[in-house]
Amino acid sequence: MQASLLTNSKQITEIKAKNKQGEGPLKMNRKLRDDMKYALRQHAKDQMSLANLKLKITSLRDRIRKLEREQEEIDARFGRVLQEKKGLEHRFENITMEVKAHAELKNDLLSKRLADLEDQLEYKVKTFFDVKKLILSQRKLNCNNLSKEPLLIHPLPINYYQRSNNLLKLRMVWSRTSDTLSTMQLK
Repeated sequence: MQASLLTNSKQITEIKAKNKQGEGPLKMNRKLRDDMKYALRQHAKDQMSLANLKLKITSLRDRIRKLEREQEEIDARFGRVLQEKKGLEHRFENITMEVKAHAELKNDLLSKRLADLEDQLEYKVKTFFDVKKLILSQRKLNCNNLSKEPLLIHPLPINYYQRSNNLLKLRMVWSRTSDTLSTMQLK
């Protein structure tokens, strides 16, 4: 019995020694296993992150394409607005020149009309004073002489009628110009 005990104790010490020798690799293997489990969990998280990033990338690419299309549309609209602006500026300049020409014609017409009215006034004042002088001179005469001499009234000079004809021609040109401008403004 003692001998079997001794063999048993030798076997126990040998097994303990083997266990001690196996503990180092076992600890390393356990650590390696834990590291691998951690790496596996991290790999699963990385896989999920990768899938999420792929989805995000595709959604961002779609958004970029959509924004690029919108930019192209905005650029096209901007180009149309610029063309319309240039057209309006050109139209504004043309209308401004027409209005300026219209105003110059009107000013010419008004200045000629004013000159004509001044001439008429001058003629009427002169005629008035001539008539007044004539009346005063005939009052000085006695009544017998007054009945013998008729009262003279001067007719309008020939150049007055010519000016009136020129004024009439200017009025006709003015009415045609104003009609043209009013139709252009309606367009």
